[in-house]
Amino acid sequence: MDTNLKDILIANSIRDGDNGLAVHLILDAIADHAKKKDFVSAEIYRDRLYDVDALALDAIIRANEMIDAEKHTHSSSADRIIREKCIRYLSGDEIGALVPAMASLVVEPGETLIEQGRSNQRLYIVNRGELKCVHIGRHGDVLVNHLGTGSMAGYDTFFSINVATSAVIALTRVQVQYLDKSGLRQLAGKHPHLETHLKSCCDAETTVHGSLMGRGLDRRLYHRYDISAGLMATVIKPDSGTPLSRPITGSISDISAGGLCFYLNSKQVKNLRMLTGRFLRIQITLPVGGGVEWVNLSGLVRGVQDHPQHKYSIHVEFDKVLTHERLTFFQQQAG
Repeated sequence: MDTNLKDILIANSIRDGDNGLAVHLILDAIADHAKKKDFVSAEIYRDRLYDVDALALDAIIRANEMIDAEKHTHSSSADRIIREKCIRYLSGDEIGALVPAMASLVVEPGETLIEQGRSNQRLYIVNRGELKCVHIGRHGDVLVNHLGTGSMAGYDTFFSINVATSAVIALTRVQVQYLDKSGLRQLAGKHPHLETHLKSCCDAETTVHGSLMGRGLDRRLYHRYDISAGLMATVIKPDSGTPLSRPITGSISDISAGGLCFYLNSKQVKNLRMLTGRFLRIQITLPVGGGVEWVNLSGLVRGVQDHPQHKYSIHVEFDKVLTHERLTFFQQQAG
C-alpha cells in the first residue's frame, strides 16, 4: 500500500476513534519500512503508536522487536543447535537421522506454541527467539520458565499421554525445529534406541529447568513488608536495558529482598497479561527529608493476577537480591 494512502487511513481511523485499526495500520507501516532498512521512518511510526495508545504494550513491543530484528540480522544453524543439544545422548547415526526428520516453524510474538490443557504431539527445539512458559490460572498467569535458543519444549507431554499443564507463548519472533510422534515412530524402525536416548536428553533439560525454578521459588521465601509508594515500570530488553514500552504507573503494596508486588488499574486485560515473563525497569518514588527520591530497580514479572473493579497485581522478582540496608531504607521511608 502506498505510504501516503496508509497515512490517510491511519489519520481517518484516529479521527473516527478506531484505535485498534490505527494500531494495525501503523504496525504494517513499521514492518514495511523496517524490511526496507528505512529505520528512521520505522521509528517515526513506532512513536505514533505511543500517541495512539500508550497502553498497547503488545503492539509497541512487537514494533520494537520488528525494528530490532531487521537491524541485527541473527543467523544460527538449526542443524548445529540440534547436534550440540543431543551429542551427549544420541549416537552419530541417530543424530544424522534426526536432523533431516525435523520440520521448521515460525511463531510470531504473542502466539501460542503449546496450549495448556491440550495434548501435544511435537518435541520442539528453539533455534532463535524467546518464549515464556506460563501456567494460566483462573485469576492470572504465573511464569514457569523462560525458553531461548537451544531450549527444548513439549518434552513433558511428547513422551506421555498427559496434557500440557502450562502454555508456551512466544515473547519475540521465534524459529523452532520440531519432531512429531509419527516421525519418531518412523525413525524407530532403523534406530530402536533413539526414543530412549532422546528422552534422556530431555530429562537433562528438565533437571536444569527444575534448578532454575528452585532459585526463583526460593526468593518468595523472603519476608514481605507492607509499604506504600508510587512507581513507574517500563518493559525493557533484558540484555541491553533498551525500553520496549512507555512507563506505566502503579502503587507498591509490599516488598521483600527478593521482589515486590504493585497494583494498577486498567481495562487493557490482554496487554497486562502479556507482561508475564517480561523484564521491567522500576522507578520507585520515596519521600525523603521533605522531598522526593527516585530508586531504580529491575526484575522479571513472575505473575499477573486480576482483582475486582479492573485492578491488577503485578508480581516482580528482582534480578539482584536487596541488601539488608536497602530493604531497611524502604521500610523507614515508605513503611
